[in-house]
Amino acid sequence: MSKTLIIAEKPSVAADIAKVVGAEKSGSHSYVGDNHVVSWAVGHLLEFCPPEDYDDRYKRWRLADLPILPDSFQLSPVRRTTKQLNAVKKLIKSGDVSRVVNACDAGREGELIFREIYRYSGTDKPVDRLWLQSMTGKAIRDSLDKTRDSGEVQGLADAADCRAESDWLIGMNATRALTVRLRNSRDREVWSAGRVQTATLAMLVKREREILAHEPRPYWVIQATFTVTGEDDHSYQGTWFDPKADAPRDRIFDAARRDQLIKLLESGASSAKASETRKDRSETAPPLLDLTTLQREANRRFGFSARRTLSAAQKLYEQYKLITYPRTDSRALPEDYRSHVESALQFLSAKEGFGPHARNLLDSSLSNEKRNFNDSAVSDHFAIIPTGEGDPSQLSSDEGRIFDLICRRFLAAFHPPAISTEIERTTVLDGENFRTRRKVLKVPGWRGVWSREGEAAADKLPPLPQPSDCPVGVSGHECEEKETRPPQRLTEATLLGLMETAGRQVDDDHLAQVLKETGGLGTPATRAEMIETLLKRQYASRCVSIDGRKALRATARGIRLIDALERINLPRLTSAELTADLEDSLRAMERGERERDHYMDEIRSWTEVIVDRIRGFSFDTLYEGTDDLGSCPISGQAVRETLRSYCCEKGAREDVESFLLWKEIRGRYIDRASALQILKKGETPVKAGFFTPDNREYEASMHRTEEGRIEVRPRGQSGETEGLEDLEPVDVGPCPFHPENTVKRGPRGYRCDFEGDEKCKLNIPLRVCQRTFQVEEVQALTGEERKTALLEGFISKRNRPFSATL
Repeated sequence: MSKTLIIAEKPSVAADIAKVVGAEKSGSHSYVGDNHVVSWAVGHLLEFCPPEDYDDRYKRWRLADLPILPDSFQLSPVRRTTKQLNAVKKLIKSGDVSRVVNACDAGREGELIFREIYRYSGTDKPVDRLWLQSMTGKAIRDSLDKTRDSGEVQGLADAADCRAESDWLIGMNATRALTVRLRNSRDREVWSAGRVQTATLAMLVKREREILAHEPRPYWVIQATFTVTGEDDHSYQGTWFDPKADAPRDRIFDAARRDQLIKLLESGASSAKASETRKDRSETAPPLLDLTTLQREANRRFGFSARRTLSAAQKLYEQYKLITYPRTDSRALPEDYRSHVESALQFLSAKEGFGPHARNLLDSSLSNEKRNFNDSAVSDHFAIIPTGEGDPSQLSSDEGRIFDLICRRFLAAFHPPAISTEIERTTVLDGENFRTRRKVLKVPGWRGVWSREGEAAADKLPPLPQPSDCPVGVSGHECEEKETRPPQRLTEATLLGLMETAGRQVDDDHLAQVLKETGGLGTPATRAEMIETLLKRQYASRCVSIDGRKALRATARGIRLIDALERINLPRLTSAELTADLEDSLRAMERGERERDHYMDEIRSWTEVIVDRIRGFSFDTLYEGTDDLGSCPISGQAVRETLRSYCCEKGAREDVESFLLWKEIRGRYIDRASALQILKKGETPVKAGFFTPDNREYEASMHRTEEGRIEVRPRGQSGETEGLEDLEPVDVGPCPFHPENTVKRGPRGYRCDFEGDEKCKLNIPLRVCQRTFQVEEVQALTGEERKTALLEGFISKRNRPFSATL
């Protein structure tokens, strides 16, 4: 008796389908019933062959062999899933199977996974398409009764093939061409590029350039303390602001204006007038989680990388069966999933931490049902929710935190709105305005489930005796000096958000809408790996910013790549516009409005343009049209910018001593403005963007010595030996790391005299924060107790004295 073979994209879906069709006999690679065999893929079971499999000459990376444009693309089995591929191939070719049903995910990627397997099998058996967007038994039965002929989704299959092939052509050729041109004796790593990778890097580079270009500007913020008398007597603080200024309105840049305000507050004026408004604001619960939102929330709350979150979620899905499929871009559920939600609520009602919230929803009606149950908002997969089964007691720390996050968001999404009272109080003193703002939670609603533990509640502000022109007294004030800060670096959470909303960066309205509808750069399943690729290629690194935030930064290598691509006129490769343009064509192909061959001809032509421009540029003319920085202080010749440095044209041409400034110093990319300051003034003001070897940011100034060396001085420090030239060398005592050796005071600090293969890590400067260390203090620090007494006389970066124990 002939059977129908159903191929799903993953084992869990195959198990659900097998239950419906009565394929109860379970094997290592399939479920078998009287009329059906159900098997599965594990994502992609095949991958593109590397160029050397087409021709041995591609083993060497040479410009002469580019572009590589195969007439047809070859696939090879993914090594780790070869057994499953062979099993599925054997089932397709089996004499018992007369019909094949493609039950892979209902979308472009699912279509590609099945078509690759089917072509690899070499069969021509008829194929039907099962289009599933819900995994309930009824939905599976209904879809099996309404399978489509494979010809109806041929446009989708063509688009899937073209997307994969175009990414291979652009990425492979651009990477090989750039690596050949940019690699040198100092940098032998691969210079990879690609449609999503390079556009994502460009976002990090844009932010890093903004940070490097920032010049700190001092300003002051003034806060006054006011007192209210009467039944609800209280004190409160108000911040001065200028209602006519552009935001931010509370900054005072003029010292004379600052002094004028302080004089007013110190004049003894005892009466001011305060007015306030109090408004209740309703805040709807956030939607259910897709993968990108889960990764962003885990990064915000726990500092998890996108990959770490995905790894934990994948285990919760595959190993523990506690959550639904995590690699989704949907934040809604199918409309027939209400019974599943109720089962999940029953499951959570018995779990510690979730019980009261789940029981509250079971006892009352669910909120936001129209948004949460919406077939039109479900793509290949639906939102991530608890399955309502499994045992969470054995989870690791990471898995437990991600499961808790998913459960809380699931519960919160069905809760009613949170209601907060927003208070804005303006106090006027002799025509000057001081503002006080509060937001007080009145009805917790969904925030009672979702808000973080320990999240500080706003101080309550008692109402004024009268809402307008209420007399208040002035009881004190303080003036704080600050500096403008550069924009904050992107975290993984904000970068994932920018990738998802990349359409906002595209000027063309139509292409911007395409990106909005297709989910931006990459997919939820690939974005985490894309960030890891940028880190692996040393285009970006994880760092700790000056304010202590964990963030991502573009490295000098990453900035150099984007700079080169922009200058050789390949801006589309660094922009989301390329993805938008390709997606627009692929969607037309899905609708049958675009020919596959015509699309691939355009991709091949664009690939040739990429290779030709990378092959054809000259390092000598890369910065042609850019003004010289000035004259070399040694030769008098012009100083020009190159890809890796700012250098004198004579020195570069004749290899003689001249001005040379590398574009990377202490982890900082040296921007053009900084180079100009060093050339013309011999130094820069204090700037951000320097990094320690463990990627912690610090601020420093740069100084060019008489010998032409660049000296980096962290904020608060003078030159390493300035004012200390006459200090005599002194033996301090035994080294704590090499007791047989001695710590000595020299012109550059206190160091161990150990001379082995690796230098001793003991390195204490002569001066820190404008305070010089005494020998006795260093002896205490390196002695048995390893600490000093309380030391006074340090000066902070804001020029304030402080004391410290080291």
